[in-house]
Amino acid sequence: MRITTRGRYALSAVINLAYLDDDDDPVTIGSIARREGFSSDFLEQVFFMLRRGGLVVSIRGPGGGFRLARPAAEISLREILSAVGEDADFTGPPSQTPPPGFGRQKAGEALLELETELRRIASGMSLADIAGVRMDA
Repeated sequence: MRITTRGRYALSAVINLAYLDDDDDPVTIGSIARREGFSSDFLEQVFFMLRRGGLVVSIRGPGGGFRLARPAAEISLREILSAVGEDADFTGPPSQTPPPGFGRQKAGEALLELETELRRIASGMSLADIAGVRMDA
């Protein structure tokens, strides 16, 4: 499995947002880009996808920026990656059974098991788990 730059940007961006409390101001793309050393232009594209995926909301006007659309504990790793198009390994049915042949079959079985486990982990791991934020108020 390979996570692209877009997927890494998305994960880093929402982790930044997860650290905010409800009382804090929204965070700007520019502040995340500076903090993480990312391209602001590319991060804007990522936020567009995250917003379209229902994971972040934008606040307009002076002091505007972005916030998580839901609590971090309710957003899974799989959702984040899928929202930015990292869905080749995370959505749709698992890979098909490998072609016949002992070596290919055994390798294919191992890869199917790995893919199943990755799906389970990505679906069960929340943004709160990744960011290490406390969810008790």
